[in-house]
Amino acid sequence: MKRVIVLLFPYLIVYILFPIISVGQTSISKPFSFSLAQKARTSAGVFAQDGTLIRTLWSGAEYPSGSHTQTWDGLDDQGRMAPDATYKVKVLSNNVTYTWEGVIGNSSFGVSQGNAIQRGFLQIQGMAITGNTAYYGVGYAEGHPSQAKSLLTSPQSKVEFFPKGETAQATRFVAADKATVYWAGYDGYSNGKTWFVFATRVSDDTEKPFEKGISCRMELGRVYKSCLDIGTTPNSAITGLAVQQNGNYLFVAHQLLNKLHVFDKTTGGLVQTLPIDSPRGLAIDGQDNLWVINGTNSVNKYIVQTNGTLSAATLALSGLE
Repeated sequence: MKRVIVLLFPYLIVYILFPIISVGQTSISKPFSFSLAQKARTSAGVFAQDGTLIRTLWSGAEYPSGSHTQTWDGLDDQGRMAPDATYKVKVLSNNVTYTWEGVIGNSSFGVSQGNAIQRGFLQIQGMAITGNTAYYGVGYAEGHPSQAKSLLTSPQSKVEFFPKGETAQATRFVAADKATVYWAGYDGYSNGKTWFVFATRVSDDTEKPFEKGISCRMELGRVYKSCLDIGTTPNSAITGLAVQQNGNYLFVAHQLLNKLHVFDKTTGGLVQTLPIDSPRGLAIDGQDNLWVINGTNSVNKYIVQTNGTLSAATLALSGLE
């Protein structure tokens, strides 16, 4: 014979129920009852005396105030007949409501701005500032574009300028001059194999076409119409990005290939492929010189020649961490 005790929380009303009798693999269910002082959202389960959950009866169901009757058929969550024993049916009730009050450590204005709140699947991976606007990419961003921007006068608010939904590129590096923003990263659904650079216009945030650009289709369908430096192997991973402000060149680092690709930033044509030891982060200074992180602990400064080649290092910093 199975004896069932019902406990109702938080009202602490306890009911001793009719027994449930099992014969072989057949059960005869008897009802159990519970009462609510007011309308509430409820969940219920059958528990062994040691507290083990035997059967989930329902979850998140609303009941009005008053007395209610339900039954347990004597089966566990796997559909097997529960052994003869004394069980407890626990009915939990609540009227909890949730109010969004922001994220701890996030200073975004307001609590109901939707996509305007500064938040992402990952943290910011790369950022570039031009004029009064900061452009940034957040790497893999499921359900949202990786690319966004904020006005320097309103850094707590994010602007997603691509249509709602994913852009597929997980942006890792961002560079910008006065007219163009360059985005480097990988197709988030290619297992890190497809790397490329595309660009948007500062004036209206639309995708910029390059005379020498190549279209690139993402695994989930989006097609970038004009891309640079497309790579389709893990070794083609992009590890740095920089663009001259007044000069003509865009630089893309490939650490695993020990190469630096130099593009005409206007046409998108490849101008130079330079051998360079383990290039990583890139930056352009106020004189349009190129700074390169090499390997794990060195930084070198180069003068960019008119043909896109580099001078010998004019400054070398080593032993860095």
